[in-house]
Amino acid sequence: LQGLQGLQGLQGLQLEASISAVRERLVKLLRTKLLAESDTSSTSRFALPEEMLVPCVCIMVLVAKVWPQNKYDMRLIAEVWKMHRNKKPVVILYGRVAWCIGEFLQAQFPTQIVEAGLQEDMKALRQKQAARLDDGSFVQEMQKLRSAVQVWLAGIGATVRALSAGNLSESLKNADFTLKRGLVLALKVRGLLEEYLILHIRENVPMQRSCLSAIALGFQLLKVIESGPSTLRWAELSVFLHRHLVLRVHKDLQDALTKLEKHRRSSTVNGVMEAVKAALGTLHYIVGGGAPNEQLDEYFDVGALVLCLAGSVLPQADKKHTGTEGRWLELRLAYRWQQKLQRLCDTSWCFWLRPIFPDLLADIQTRPKAASALPGLCQAFAAPLEALLADPGEDATPPALAVEYLHHLRRAIQDKIIEPLCRTIDRDLRSHTHGVMQAQPQMLPLNASGDVRALLSLRPLRLGPKFVLDLKDQVELRLGKDFYDLTAHQPQDAEAYQRMRALAKQRYGLTILDGWLPAGSQDNGLDVINLMREIHKLAAQYSYSVHQQFLTQSINQQASKIHTVTLDHLAASIQIHGVGIINTAAAYSVPFLNQKLELIVKFLMHAGVRSIMLSDRQWLENRKKSGERGYTWSRAEETVRAIRALGGVADGTSFLDKLRHVITQIGNSLGYVRMVRNAGMRVIAKSLPCAEMFAPICDFKKNETTASHQDAAMDRSIFSAAKTAECAPRMMKAAEVCDDVAQGVHIRFEAPADHLLILATFFGSAERRAAAEARGASLFHFLVPALSLSFLDALLLGREALEKRAASSAGSARSNALCFDDGFAVGIAFLLRILGIETDFQALHWFEAKIAAADVSQGARVNTVVGAIGGGGSVGAVVGKRLEALEAELTVLDRTLEAASTLFGPPPSTKPLVAASGDAATETANEAEMPDPGPA
Repeated sequence: LQGLQGLQGLQGLQLEASISAVRERLVKLLRTKLLAESDTSSTSRFALPEEMLVPCVCIMVLVAKVWPQNKYDMRLIAEVWKMHRNKKPVVILYGRVAWCIGEFLQAQFPTQIVEAGLQEDMKALRQKQAARLDDGSFVQEMQKLRSAVQVWLAGIGATVRALSAGNLSESLKNADFTLKRGLVLALKVRGLLEEYLILHIRENVPMQRSCLSAIALGFQLLKVIESGPSTLRWAELSVFLHRHLVLRVHKDLQDALTKLEKHRRSSTVNGVMEAVKAALGTLHYIVGGGAPNEQLDEYFDVGALVLCLAGSVLPQADKKHTGTEGRWLELRLAYRWQQKLQRLCDTSWCFWLRPIFPDLLADIQTRPKAASALPGLCQAFAAPLEALLADPGEDATPPALAVEYLHHLRRAIQDKIIEPLCRTIDRDLRSHTHGVMQAQPQMLPLNASGDVRALLSLRPLRLGPKFVLDLKDQVELRLGKDFYDLTAHQPQDAEAYQRMRALAKQRYGLTILDGWLPAGSQDNGLDVINLMREIHKLAAQYSYSVHQQFLTQSINQQASKIHTVTLDHLAASIQIHGVGIINTAAAYSVPFLNQKLELIVKFLMHAGVRSIMLSDRQWLENRKKSGERGYTWSRAEETVRAIRALGGVADGTSFLDKLRHVITQIGNSLGYVRMVRNAGMRVIAKSLPCAEMFAPICDFKKNETTASHQDAAMDRSIFSAAKTAECAPRMMKAAEVCDDVAQGVHIRFEAPADHLLILATFFGSAERRAAAEARGASLFHFLVPALSLSFLDALLLGREALEKRAASSAGSARSNALCFDDGFAVGIAFLLRILGIETDFQALHWFEAKIAAADVSQGARVNTVVGAIGGGGSVGAVVGKRLEALEAELTVLDRTLEAASTLFGPPPSTKPLVAASGDAATETANEAEMPDPGPA
């Protein structure tokens, strides 16, 4: 209207009509608009219901309120009611906000509605409409619209090809129809989609799962229509269409103005001429660029109004032509079709429907060949971010609502698309890899799923102005993280995961990064401090190997895995805590050894045990008198039976086996001390690799007494080399420090620093040995043969249990599983050394004893251990195999005991000296308690 006031000649224009004429004209206009709105094929305004239907109904009610009502008005109200009942139960204003025409009319005309018999339950009517859509109407209509959109897209292609071929007239004709058809399709798709969603949400009607695919299709169609006419050729065609329509409208206006020039004397004609001139001026403003883009709609409204004032002087619409007013509308459509299409295809209202987004994604993931609908669906639900993030500035912080909404979208895609996709791919890769590694071709899956490949081949999903989400990239990151974590947890499966990476590249085109983890690792979880604090558990549950120097779990834990402690474990732990932990570890073993030795001495003091040992000594003396020597196997069997007859402990273990356990624990603890020292030596040797060449260096200031020795040590020292080279004073000082460090390393490798020798010296001191002999410990060597028989039986049974454990994942419930148990030999050697009875034991010549077949098969014990050597058949064959096994293991025990004796230094050549007297004995004992093995 402001534009009209600015036009010359229109200020004095007046409309002379009665109120009844205005009312009649207005009612007729409303009827026309309402009927056009009810007709889904109408293309008069391409407006949404909230833009056209709501104003018309409100104006109709206003007219009926202002002027007296008659039957004509009631017929119009009845027609609107019928339209509402059958086609428009709700009018969606925006999002979840809806307007119900029926309830509005009932509120405005309650009496008239009742008199006309139009009263009805609106809620039940809407629920009925929702049920009708669920029964298949919604899906069928959406499928029809899909076919129509496909035809429309083909029409766009044909129009562009005609323009490329130079057929401009045909292209212009088809372009106008294509534009209108696209707007109509967008209006229908959006109206159907909004009606279905709002009816179900407003009335709390559950959505049918079969309709989810149609909902996703609706969003996809809107985005397809929006991006349909977006090529450069189409932009060129739009310019041609503008010019064509402008020329036609301008020609009609010029022709009308020429006709009016002949009748200028009439005042009415002068007013019409001013209206035509105003239309021409408006056209010039639009075409010449004088009208801003944001005000184009206002200028087109002014032009339409003055064309109505011009009246019949302009060409009117007929069957062949649309008339000047129709061409003006076509021109408006040609200029504003992009804005109208964006308006119709706008999905920013999806913000209010965001709870259904995860369900739509889950439906796409489960349906085959539905991957193409995912980009359109994500683009539709990402449209609200365009408004929420409108011009926030590069450095501005996004609104909290926008951030939360974006997180909602990403979580939904992660939970409903990416995670199921990863599970499917992981399951396929595992099945294929397992079938290959197990050589089972029947387990190999078929080709990779086409649906999975389709999802992975999608372009990155756009979730906002600056946010994209690449499904393939996310799957690669997720699988790469899972493969890395699982390989770190189970290093032995590294080869399988490497195969799965290669297979993922081959079958799905996924590039999963290699974690570069090793295919195996050492379990360093057994820390030296924990082992030191729980040395009683270590000694009781592990078996020691004196030659290979490692501890292996032997106690029966009903587990499928056996734990080990090696020098590498201890060296790694010492590197963490420092070499100072070595002396502490040895000191922790002293109370434990002292406790176990007290148990052994207490056992030897038992009257029955002492009687058996004295009987063996008498038997050996009688045997020497008769000209025979050595302890026999049969005598050892008698000793075993005699000690077993004394009884056992509460758990059923005999006293002999319990004594063997205690001795083995002593040996295991000593083996642990030896391993700690050797691990420390390894750490020191690795930390100073150059010190090996200077190992013979001695501290000439303290150890060398002669000038020649001092000169020899000086010649081989780093300090001497630096002095010869005339190095700087700081270099000389560094060389001297290096000599001291090399000397410390050398001392660590010397025998005086051996902790086993220190422990043997401490527990074998004269005072302790005298006290032990007074309590009957000097006869301990007579029990070694019987203990050896118990040890051999337990070793054979342990190997049988180990074989069964190797064949089955379940542990053996019969006995401990072990392959070696050198802790027994180390414990025996330690006791013989500290008691000073090594020579007495050697006089028994026990390991020279011959084992007869009668000794093996005698008694019922062979029935309990014969299975340890395996085999079957006759009793003679079984006894023969057992005889061979016992002889072999007895020889191994002899050699192991000899090797264990060397760990405590050279054996004494004479009887131990009597206890020293006075302060000297006390000083010797204190020095032996925990001497300092030298600097670290």
